[in-house]
Amino acid sequence: MVALPTTMALIVCKVLSHGGDVNSDYTGYRDLSWDTSGGVMHCRRMIVQQPEGMMCKGKGQLMAAFEYDRLHTRYQVWRSVCPIPRVDIKTGKIIAWELPSCTEAHRGKVVCENDIAI
Repeated sequence: MVALPTTMALIVCKVLSHGGDVNSDYTGYRDLSWDTSGGVMHCRRMIVQQPEGMMCKGKGQLMAAFEYDRLHTRYQVWRSVCPIPRVDIKTGKIIAWELPSCTEAHRGKVVCENDIAI
């Protein structure tokens, strides 16, 4: 059995800022929209460590996404992706874990830059 990785991927996409409101200094509110210039979203896959003591699903994914968004302004989390197992079809055993690509299931709608590990 291959151990589950301690990493996960965040698919982060470029955003356009439209400023805030009169309370932004107090609330942290930012008026953002996805950059869809050229008819596609401009994204990258960031490989991050899962939050300490958290599984990749549910709360762990939300915490990682929130932390990334809090620290970054030009790119914001669009999706979070957990490792998926590669299974030997003869034995049914997990032989490896991998993180899906940035554009998986979204070809033509998303343009991805190189993968980045943080």
